[in-house]
Amino acid sequence: MGRGAPRRVPGHLRDRRPARGHGGGACPASGGGTPRRGRLPGGRVAVNAWAAAALALLAVPVPACLWVVGHGTAVRRLAGASLLSTVVGAVFLLLPQAYGRPSYQDLALILAVLAPAGTLVFTRFLAGGHRGRRPTGGAPGAPT
Repeated sequence: MGRGAPRRVPGHLRDRRPARGHGGGACPASGGGTPRRGRLPGGRVAVNAWAAAALALLAVPVPACLWVVGHGTAVRRLAGASLLSTVVGAVFLLLPQAYGRPSYQDLALILAVLAPAGTLVFTRFLAGGHRGRRPTGGAPGAPT
């Protein structure tokens, strides 16, 4: 075995991946072939329908829910917080579809499980003045 050209192994990883800088998603500005995914000519970003729906949910209901959480009676604040967790859960379901990352849907599932528990905790602290008291079973004014 002499010192010649390196031996080529069929099916090697080097042979399967595209060479750098030759098409395969290269940016047109660098002289490559096709534009990168999500980009339009001129450097503009393409927004798909999933991302547009998530943006619409972030633009309209989220500020309204935050306003309700910040103002109003305790019951209205509780309803606003519950609705906010529902809207954020929907956004967390739309964004993985928009970006093609299905593993990010786990975050939406975790929020769907924890949001009702958060509502129960909020309700518990809403009625915080009754902590430590034992309810009486008799009529008002009756000896206990």
